[in-house]
Amino acid sequence: EPVMFVSGPRGRMEQQQIPPIRKIDEFTPIAVNPIASGQYVVDMGQNFSGWVRIRVTAAPGIEIQMRFAETVDEYGRIDTSSTGVFATGVEQVDRYICKGGGEEYWEPRFTYHGFRYVEISGWPGELSPKDVTGVLVHTDLPSAGSFECSDERLNQLHRMALWTHCSNIHGIPEDCPARERCGWLGDANLVTEYSIWNYQGKAFWEKYIEDIETARAFNHGIPTKIAPGKRGAQGNANPDWAAAFITLPWYLYLYYGDQS
Repeated sequence: EPVMFVSGPRGRMEQQQIPPIRKIDEFTPIAVNPIASGQYVVDMGQNFSGWVRIRVTAAPGIEIQMRFAETVDEYGRIDTSSTGVFATGVEQVDRYICKGGGEEYWEPRFTYHGFRYVEISGWPGELSPKDVTGVLVHTDLPSAGSFECSDERLNQLHRMALWTHCSNIHGIPEDCPARERCGWLGDANLVTEYSIWNYQGKAFWEKYIEDIETARAFNHGIPTKIAPGKRGAQGNANPDWAAAFITLPWYLYLYYGDQS
């Protein structure tokens, strides 16, 4: 297609206030199950946000497809229904076309997924657990606290909540890593205290308050349901969603003593 002339960036450049999104940890699959010729379902053993890195030796032009899901069905095939396909009409899919000429490694740089299972199709030869690495990716907030008690059920509940939260911090507090990835004010309102107890999150939540302010400025001063992003234009926030505009600054004062 012919090139299009577009306007350059506008607005004011500001320094980044919060830690960047980084590759935090890596996982080796706990199982690799063949389901058809050249097709496998890989179990990473943990639901998380991020991607997979593959190691492959193939002829030039071989296309490898990766589909991501949180669950599998009774036959061991991936079930993408929990990743929001009923609303989006699309799945989480990566494709890599091999360049050939020996062993090559590939991982994406401009996306992430919410998943535990990966269906890999078009793989040349036998897929080994050493050929696939799970990469955990989120905003690199330092740890601030920990919890442990004599009831292992509570310990497990706490670990699950931590996984849920760290899978949903990518510059903003999200509602899910697989589908919307939106900063719903109601979700942020509920998780802020838990986040502060576990992570050094003062700058993160200050930044999100500014996101709310930015969205408010485009909505006649009224908080929107989502901040930031154009989906905030869906309408004014309900009172329990809009309350984040009040409660988040309060939490920063309560836990950090910041009166500003």
